[in-house]
Amino acid sequence: MRLHILQHELFEEPGYILDWAKDRGFSYSVTRFHMMESLPRHNQYDMLIIMGGPMSVHDENKYPWLATEKKFLKEAIAHQKKIVGICLGSQLLALVLEAKVFRNQWKEIGFFEVIHSNTNHAVTEGLPRQFIAFHWHGDTFDLPSGCELLYSSQACKHQAYIWNKHVLGLQFHLEVTPELLQLFLDNADEELKESGPFIQTVSQMREKSYLLNEINSILGRMLDNFVKL
Repeated sequence: MRLHILQHELFEEPGYILDWAKDRGFSYSVTRFHMMESLPRHNQYDMLIIMGGPMSVHDENKYPWLATEKKFLKEAIAHQKKIVGICLGSQLLALVLEAKVFRNQWKEIGFFEVIHSNTNHAVTEGLPRQFIAFHWHGDTFDLPSGCELLYSSQACKHQAYIWNKHVLGLQFHLEVTPELLQLFLDNADEELKESGPFIQTVSQMREKSYLLNEINSILGRMLDNFVKL
């Protein structure tokens, strides 16, 4: 299995996903849009991983490469590639699948519970019905036509979805390791000055960091299931 990772920002790295890939003998390559790197041809990878980022899917004027990425994702879907989108990545996939992406009622930053939608799908086989995930987002999306909702949270209804066995969207961050959490915190001073019912403090997030190993293992099981579909 050849993974290709689309990265939008220095501090939004693949984290645990690289450990998962290495453990299974998968190769990986990366396009770093923030470093103006080029995209591969579609015959050069088997599965796409689309990472998060602080920008909106609508910020093409500020980030012109977003238009290129959207076109690339449409092509990847047409080629029936396996695609996983995380946070911004899930929003980009929702947009490409012709759903609306917009500001959520609440920003959701920190460790909060997600609950299974009771949709029986092989991609969630063996996963908990509810668990604590790490979140860092202000936008959300309508569920694209033909998608099945997998998980929701109190602050955001559409937390995870799957489309046609090929596209998996995860609004939450299960890839975050302790090192990656520190990168998030080091680069997010302004957002953490905001207040809201679903914004935790730096100390609260650090206190919850012991959850990351279990969060990573949930992602590993989910990705294993996804690859088998």
